[in-house]
Amino acid sequence: MSIEEKESLLGSDKKFIIFSPHSDDFVIGCWNLIKNGKVKMVVYCGFDEDAEAEEGMRRFCKDFGIELKEVEYETMIDFVYGGNVDLGNDVLLFPSQNDHHPAHKLIGSLFNLFAFDGMKCGLYSIDMNVEWIRVVDDWREKYDILNKYFPTKKDLWESDKKYVLFEGVVVNV
Repeated sequence: MSIEEKESLLGSDKKFIIFSPHSDDFVIGCWNLIKNGKVKMVVYCGFDEDAEAEEGMRRFCKDFGIELKEVEYETMIDFVYGGNVDLGNDVLLFPSQNDHHPAHKLIGSLFNLFAFDGMKCGLYSIDMNVEWIRVVDDWREKYDILNKYFPTKKDLWESDKKYVLFEGVVVNV
């Protein structure tokens, strides 16, 4: 798929469902989709041990009108096939298996299963490990949002600006 086709898809009316191992991953990796109202749901996988960040995630989703589902990894396949997503229209986004964190690799492995089954799927990366990386136009807004909702994780984007300045999303439709 060409960059123009990817840009077109990201600007379309499709609604995205983002699988997020940690409470802040979906914002770090998919801010452009969120700010443009393209995200229908966040499926939080519960790998965070930061109760304050999890509460920030809940407030964020409420404030941005995004449905939040908290689903354990062991039940994710049943969640997807159990009628919780519109398999004909929704695009499922998983963290890249190339990201450094083991939880991203684990959740990202589901991409292969669902893509093989013919579902509309994609990958996003917080480590910029996908083939298509974009510079965030309004990185200060993203930075402020991350600090507002996830202050306990601030050291991450303070120590490495890639989490604020760039994002990468690749879709397979």
